[in-house]
This record gives sequence, structure tokens and C-alpha cells, in this order.
Amino acid sequence: MKKILATVALVTLTVSAFAANGFDLFGIPRVVQITAPTAMTSATLSNTAAGCSAVNVQTYSGDGVVIITAATGPASGAVTFTLVTSPDCTNWVPCTYALATSTVISNKCTAYGGAINTTNTYFLPGTLTTPSAYASGWATPYIVAAQFTNTAALTVTTAGTYVIGLNMDDQQRYIAAQWAGPANVTNTVSAVLIGRSLYP
Repeated sequence: MKKILATVALVTLTVSAFAANGFDLFGIPRVVQITAPTAMTSATLSNTAAGCSAVNVQTYSGDGVVIITAATGPASGAVTFTLVTSPDCTNWVPCTYALATSTVISNKCTAYGGAINTTNTYFLPGTLTTPSAYASGWATPYIVAAQFTNTAALTVTTAGTYVIGLNMDDQQRYIAAQWAGPANVTNTVSAVLIGRSLYP
């Protein structure tokens, strides 16, 4: 069934890409909230995968992205985020994921009569590597792809954004977030899933 859904989704994506003269990253992917912005307290640090906080991902396929945001750094210790999956919202196991690498890249533009410098943080699907021209014969930076082998909890130590890749075809019907940390932690967090889905 998933192969049929994936084929239909691929055809839809291809047609839309040609129609828009480029890939449509607004109309085609679906963004679903896993964790609404929540101030972590001793009450909200329990197993938040229980109940209706789970997300039904049966119609998702291909590789998805989960974006975790922390608005403040924890004053009393690190908060951890574990993405889990289940067939029945009762028996949860950790998802296997790839962790994006936060990379600061600077660009300089001398157009318009002056220099404009931009410094931006990219979340790359791997590690940016610049080979030695002497050893490799070329020096163009390339990305060493991150592996989908992580299952451990992600430690959210500071305010900022964390990005993980998720193979949706490997997940069971539901996914959810589990947050853990000190009882007196002060950190506001959220998480969303972005991926290709046939519904809605």
C-alpha cells in the first residue's frame, strides 16, 4: 500500500515541479505540529507521547524533517527530546533518525556599489567537508551525508533550532515526542514534522 501511495505522491510532486518551473516546497509538503510551543515544567516533562499528542503519519512517505525549537536555554539542566513511534499509541519505541549539522556560512556580495556580508546558519544533511587540493586534486566543499542510525534522545542544551531527518516509510502508524529533564527546568520548546503526504 505504501508503495502505491509513494508512487502517486512522486507523480504528483513531479507534475507540480514542472508546472511551477521548480519544486513546490509550500503546496506539496505537509507540516504537522508534534509539540505545540510548551513551557517545560514538572507536569509537562512526563511521557507526552501518551494520549492525543501523537501524530498519525500513515499517509507520509519518503524522507521527512522534524524541526525542534527551544526558545530559551534550560537554567537548571538539559532537556532531552526523543521521537518515538507506535502502532497503537501504547507501545512506543524510539525512531531512527539522522541529525542535521548546524553550519555557519558567510557570503560576501560586492554588487550595488558596496559590500554586503551575510552570515547564516544552515542545517545541512551531513558534515560540510573541504578536501585538500594537494591530496584530492580538487578543493570543492562537499557534504558527507549523515546516516539514519541515531535512536538516542536529542539533548537540547541551549536556545536554538535542531533538525533531524526521518525515513517516514520506516515509521509505524503514529509518532510522538517525549520530553525529559529536571523538574525545575525552564525551557519553552516546540516540534513540527515536514514531509510528503497524500492527505490532507
